[in-house]
Amino acid sequence: MLIVSTWIGNGRRTISKLEDESAVLRKHLASRSTGVAIGESSAKPESPDKASKDKEPIDWKNLAEQILEMKKGGGMGDIRAMLRLQQRLQAMTAGDLVAALDEIAALDLPEESRMMLEQMLIGPLCEKDPELALTRYVDRIGDERGGFIWQLSTQ
Repeated sequence: MLIVSTWIGNGRRTISKLEDESAVLRKHLASRSTGVAIGESSAKPESPDKASKDKEPIDWKNLAEQILEMKKGGGMGDIRAMLRLQQRLQAMTAGDLVAALDEIAALDLPEESRMMLEQMLIGPLCEKDPELALTRYVDRIGDERGGFIWQLSTQ
């Protein structure tokens, strides 16, 4: 009886330790899955108000670096963050998109990074104002490097 009760007590302590470790791991995984979104600085505290977060300017240079890292790593990165970014771009007006394209053009970025960012913005711009997109980028229709050909040619 003494051996059985000792064995059961030891088992309960082990189970308790495992449950505690499991809870810590769950918290860690939850914090990783809700981590910093692409385009957001890790130094900024997460705001509970989503509307105010969407109004913060996008750090295009940081975003370009993150996308290049994902591309070099061969991974997809944080899918949720990419979806949030895409939704944010879709919510922008044509004027906002043009202003963002002008901001990107003014940045000191490698050509590959600049083209990647421009490609992300040209799709929503084509949907919102195809005439503006064609007028602004008609000279790039034949440029196969920029990836604009398929987006602009359908307009």
